[in-house]
Amino acid sequence: MNKVHFFCIGAQKAGTTLLHDILKQHSEIYLPIEKEAHFFDVNEVYAKGLKYYFETYFKTFNDEKCIGNINPNLQIENRSIDRILDCFGADTKIIFLLRDPVKRAFSHYLMSKKRGYEEFDFLDALENEPLRLSSPKYHKDYESEELGHFEKNHFGYISRGQYSGTLKYIYKQFPKDNVRVFIFEEFLANKEIVINEIQEFLGVNHQELNLDLKSNPAEKAKFLWVSKFLNTPSKIKDFLKQVLPKNLRVVLKQFVYKKNLKLLNDSEKKIPYDRDLIKNRFFVEDINELEKVLGKKIKAWE
Repeated sequence: MNKVHFFCIGAQKAGTTLLHDILKQHSEIYLPIEKEAHFFDVNEVYAKGLKYYFETYFKTFNDEKCIGNINPNLQIENRSIDRILDCFGADTKIIFLLRDPVKRAFSHYLMSKKRGYEEFDFLDALENEPLRLSSPKYHKDYESEELGHFEKNHFGYISRGQYSGTLKYIYKQFPKDNVRVFIFEEFLANKEIVINEIQEFLGVNHQELNLDLKSNPAEKAKFLWVSKFLNTPSKIKDFLKQVLPKNLRVVLKQFVYKKNLKLLNDSEKKIPYDRDLIKNRFFVEDINELEKVLGKKIKAWE
């Protein structure tokens, strides 16, 4: 096994988990054990080489025809695109799911808040993003030692919703026939059409898949202090690392994390500011540029 045939590079909070759960049903498609399989986007992991990548994330591979990797963090840095190209060539297929950037940003914000990372109000978080990204901090026990990776990942509410630059770069690196861009809102409204198109794009036989899956429901922490404890360093956690094996710590963390979540009600899911105000202030220029690149208006975002 030495080839990954397709990547879905994002966007985060734009239906990548739903896409993963649907495609996972297809008998000819193989997706890694861990949905996102962070390799190309994390310097320390990428340095371990492709042998590590395949041995770690593809253990259950069973000669499926089409191998993929769905990881929205691949969108954060163009270097991830370069690494995919270097490892697997320009015949690799790229899928890019795009969501209304205002709604994507708010969903991203709710996730960071749920994890105990975010303390700002939504609008304050948007306004403070440039400072956070330009003045990154060291985050102990984070998955990467690279300064700034944490902020781009968890506080990139605006930057991860500005899609045009990434798409232009992809089109420079890969033939356009090997790239498919889908609008999240259109995907939800026409799942069967989009999934059929993706099956054809990937070159697998058409199969009827269950499209009525519920993935990543909107949730919040019952107790923020629990989320902060689970997701940020502390002396208590340092002690537990010395007395509990890693596998047990992972299981306990997942158990407590899930028990501490509850579904958001309808009012909590609504953006607490005028959508058009945020769109015009932070995203309208990029949307206009994206529409030029795509050669069409995105009516679902109007």
